[in-house]
Amino acid sequence: MDDTLGAEPRNNTLQTMDTQEFYIRQASDNEASGPYNHEQPISLCEIGAVTLETGLIRLGSVAWYFTSN
Repeated sequence: MDDTLGAEPRNNTLQTMDTQEFYIRQASDNEASGPYNHEQPISLCEIGAVTLETGLIRLGSVAWYFTSN
């Protein structure tokens, strides 16, 4: 398919934010919870369920991001 506007992307591994899955892990947990869509971690922050020690990782990533960073 050509690269004209509206054409399907050639790289099918790219995901939009709507389809990405995230996992979270509290410092006291041995396992992560999830998957969460991109809105759910934000909601968890708003209610205080995510702290500075909470780790966040996107499916397919190799490194955890900690909110204290």
